[in-house]
Order: sequence, then structure tokens, then C-alpha cells
Amino acid sequence: MMHFGSDLSEVSLCGDNSLKVDYYFAEEGTIVEIALGLRNPNTEYEKDIMKAIIAKNLGNEVQKLVFISKPGGEKKCKQPGRLAMRNWLKNNIGITIEVRDLG
Repeated sequence: MMHFGSDLSEVSLCGDNSLKVDYYFAEEGTIVEIALGLRNPNTEYEKDIMKAIIAKNLGNEVQKLVFISKPGGEKKCKQPGRLAMRNWLKNNIGITIEVRDLG
């Protein structure tokens, strides 16, 4: 039985290509990406941000991008480069990023 009434995983919001978001909650305008390696230097952080921008540009309701990471991901995303991207996304595209560590 599906907890949310429908399958919210691997949703195609980015047009006719293979880019999919991990989860999409349309009623909330929220994309959730499972990014367990977010604490590492090379991650999918930027790619996931781009997917959110494309999805919104194509007319999908996107207000928030939530990353779920292993412990340390939230701290890593407070570094200047990632923080600059987060601020730019909010100020220019209207999408807020949240990073939540597991545990």
C-alpha cells in the first residue's frame, strides 16, 4: 500500500530526457533528492539543483529542494561555494534548498 496514495518516486519533471527527481510532492512544490554522499567533495548537488530549475522552467510547481544526506552533508552545504548556489537559487529562481542529515 502506498502511503501517499500514488507513487511519488522517480518523477520526470525535466522534459523529454532521462533526468528524473527522486521524489516530487506536487501539492507542496517540493522535490526531495536522496544525496547520501553530499558531504563528499564531488556530489550531484549541482545536477540536482539544475533539475529543479529545469522542472520549474517547464511549468512545474517547485518551491523547495530538499536534500537527504548522511551526517556531514548539512555542514558541507554551508561552505561558501554551495551557500552561494543556495542563495542564488532562492533569490533568482525562487527555490529554497534544505539539507537534512540522517540520524
